[in-house]
Amino acid sequence: MAKILRNIDVELTPGGIQFAIDEVKDFIEQLQTSLSELAEALTQAGQEAVKIQIASLDAVYTAELENSIQGYYDADLHEGVIFTNVFHALFVEYGTGVVGAGTYPTTTADGWQYDINNHGNEGWVYRNDRDGHFYWTKGYPARPFMFNAFEWLKEAAPEMASRLWTQM
Repeated sequence: MAKILRNIDVELTPGGIQFAIDEVKDFIEQLQTSLSELAEALTQAGQEAVKIQIASLDAVYTAELENSIQGYYDADLHEGVIFTNVFHALFVEYGTGVVGAGTYPTTTADGWQYDINNHGNEGWVYRNDRDGHFYWTKGYPARPFMFNAFEWLKEAAPEMASRLWTQM
């Protein structure tokens, strides 16, 4: 990561001290601006990474899920949020049934259960509202599009920060 510290030469005079104070204030303002730009850039990059993961993991109803991915950056709070409002997104992310159990790359969210109705290997039949047909399943493995995008962001963030801070 780039060095973000700045050397300030100070003359021990009232004018020199004021100059140093002004330089520190200017640096703090530049740093805050850069951090805001980084958070906004990470939010945008994260949104794209989520969409790429959805497509590459061959998620069910890929277009609907991919089109539902939204993100926003709140400059006042200095935070970005990436989310989906599609109901089945959780089932895609964590997987379902006995097939999905153990396929998520880390410990799943508190309370997530893979076979809540204890269907086991017998599976279950469900009606697909999109085409009206009935299907049998034992579940689906996890397709952790959010988890994978987050892991990618953790790897990409230092490089993105370095590029922004070298411009300061």
